[in-house]
Amino acid sequence: MIRRLLLVASILLSSIFLKAESYRNVSVSLLTVSPGTELYSLFGHSAIRIQDPLHGIDDVYNFGTFDFDTPNFGLKFVSGRLDYMLALNTFSQVYQSYLWEERAMTEQILNLTSDQKKKIISLLEENYRPENRFYRYAFLDDNCATRIRDVIEEGLSDSTVFSSAKTSYAQLSYRQLLKQFLTNYPWVDLGIDLAIGLPSDKVTNNREKMFLPEYMKQLVEASSLKNGEKLAIQSRSLLTDIKEPFETVNFITPISIFFAILTLSLIGFSAKQFSRIFSAIFYFSLGLLGIVLTLTSFATDHDALRNNLNLLWALPFNIIMFRAAGKKAISKFSRYYFFSVGIIALLLLALWGNFPQQFNNSIIPILLTIVVTSIQISIQRYVPLKEKGTAIKKKKMFV
Repeated sequence: MIRRLLLVASILLSSIFLKAESYRNVSVSLLTVSPGTELYSLFGHSAIRIQDPLHGIDDVYNFGTFDFDTPNFGLKFVSGRLDYMLALNTFSQVYQSYLWEERAMTEQILNLTSDQKKKIISLLEENYRPENRFYRYAFLDDNCATRIRDVIEEGLSDSTVFSSAKTSYAQLSYRQLLKQFLTNYPWVDLGIDLAIGLPSDKVTNNREKMFLPEYMKQLVEASSLKNGEKLAIQSRSLLTDIKEPFETVNFITPISIFFAILTLSLIGFSAKQFSRIFSAIFYFSLGLLGIVLTLTSFATDHDALRNNLNLLWALPFNIIMFRAAGKKAISKFSRYYFFSVGIIALLLLALWGNFPQQFNNSIIPILLTIVVTSIQISIQRYVPLKEKGTAIKKKKMFV
């Protein structure tokens, strides 16, 4: 009887040992890919690599996959209703793809026990099940990097591994972090600043910064395990041949175009007919922008797009008032409206840099244009009712 018990115990221990041993040679690593030149790749990419030489496995789990052929792709993306999915590819396929795109790729091998490796692999396999692999993408808090961050934390059974990392980062908001990657893309920078609202101006902590792959890489490097050992035991460059960064031609930047618009508005002080045409087009454009921002702010599931204070100057009501902006003489209501619009623009300029939401610097000439045109409309073109009646009587006398 004792022999049988010892035999069973021996088999169980051997089984446990073999299972642990089977993960000893497995490596789990973070792959970080440098930014590309396409809009969706400007902030880089993260993926997780699983290598098991014993079983000939070298796979990459990628949470950043989407289908361009999805019906109403653009509308779903803007409205926050586009599903991303977890994809599984061989490392060879991934390597060739980024080699062709000439994007740098680094690998950080994680310092994990066999049990932790097993748990992370199980989590990835569970996420890859057909019923789990799709998820609702959220740019700031649920993307290709944050999903990996969450898997690593769960695999380590340590939710503080990244938040407790010792770093010397400045106090930066989500918006300011994004801007670091948009230096050579001023039009994209403007578009993002127009689209995202007040939630994007929240100052981020270490863990929140990891929505960007580059910060994901840096924080994996800076983090330590509960036993004091480093989380990343080895870092290496897999691809270094990258393209030269794209540079926008200076004279077609937003700020240069908008200063040209401001200059055109100043002509209106001496050319009244030009002023009417310019003002009508200008306020129609602002109204159209206001409608788009209203829709993206209120009819979206993207939290980052909500409470957009750009609507203070890009008023959707301008789409109604643009006709008044083009008239020779305006009503009292129109005068008050455009006078108020000008005052709001002046206040935004006076509070520049101290406002809860950070505006794009290229908006300054647009705000100045609003001030100039509001003066031209509300002061130069307003004729009180008494003066209008007198003018009509005089006209009849000379008929």
